[in-house]
Amino acid sequence: MNPDSPAKEDKTTLFIEEDDDASNQTELTTDATTSTSETPSSQPTLANILAAIGKLEEDITARFNGLDSKLHLVQTSLTNHATRITDLEGAMTDHDTRITSLERRCEELIESNTAMKRKLTDLESRSRRSNIKIVGLPEKVEKGNPTHFIADLLPKLLGSDNFPAGLKVDRAHRIGAQSSSARPRTMIAKIHHFPEKEKILNLVRLQSPLTFNGARISIYPDFPPEVSEQRRAFDGVKKKLREAGIKHGLLFPARLILTFGGDFNNILDCFTDRLSTHPIAPSKSTITINNLIRSMNLVDIWRLQHPAARDYFFFTCTQIIHKN
Repeated sequence: MNPDSPAKEDKTTLFIEEDDDASNQTELTTDATTSTSETPSSQPTLANILAAIGKLEEDITARFNGLDSKLHLVQTSLTNHATRITDLEGAMTDHDTRITSLERRCEELIESNTAMKRKLTDLESRSRRSNIKIVGLPEKVEKGNPTHFIADLLPKLLGSDNFPAGLKVDRAHRIGAQSSSARPRTMIAKIHHFPEKEKILNLVRLQSPLTFNGARISIYPDFPPEVSEQRRAFDGVKKKLREAGIKHGLLFPARLILTFGGDFNNILDCFTDRLSTHPIAPSKSTITINNLIRSMNLVDIWRLQHPAARDYFFFTCTQIIHKN
């Protein structure tokens, strides 16, 4: 075939018959123009292939160079971040050390402050140990001279025969500014002799309630606010003790003492608290003490730590002989 001759054009006609209507036909015509041969000029030569490879190589090299530059930047950034993280870790370690030191110093300061507060409270309490608080005195009854008024009032209230030499009061004054309320201000009086102050409080307990011109008055020891708050914590227990008829009191600053039955050898458990194994019935005082312990949610610490032990601080002669 002559390469210069025009391409041969073929036509193909297809008829597709439908199932229901044979008369309807669809004619599909496909024109295909094909070349029977390619011209020699369209064949890729070796020079073209090498040129394409060279161009591809340049393109790949340019891309790799770009990636290398970006990777170098990333590596530099990571190095900087690693350096900064190392610096931050060092700073954090230093801060942890300083914080630990500060916490230790803070704890020492708290302990020192607590000790100083205890000393200050003790000093304030000692400075008030001869003071009494008088509550309920009407305003202006002292007529401008509260010291002389208290020195005359207390012997009259508590009995002048209890103060044969009279009562010496160093000073007296009311607390706070006068208000429009009907409640009178509390008066503080410093008794010159501490035993006289103790005598006044004992007489008040024996002769309570006290009245002056129809008004009921109360006399208390004068404590700092910290001590008063500690003593108020026992109000609920003291109420139950009064209801149970148990003698009790508060030692300075805030220690509760009670005397029940006068028997310091009273037992709580008739079996484990006795050396003898002979069973006995619980006494009335034992039953009352156990009921009191349960009602106040108290615990025998020694028995709790030694549930089955038997140890005693008192022995009769017979028990000592039996034990030896």
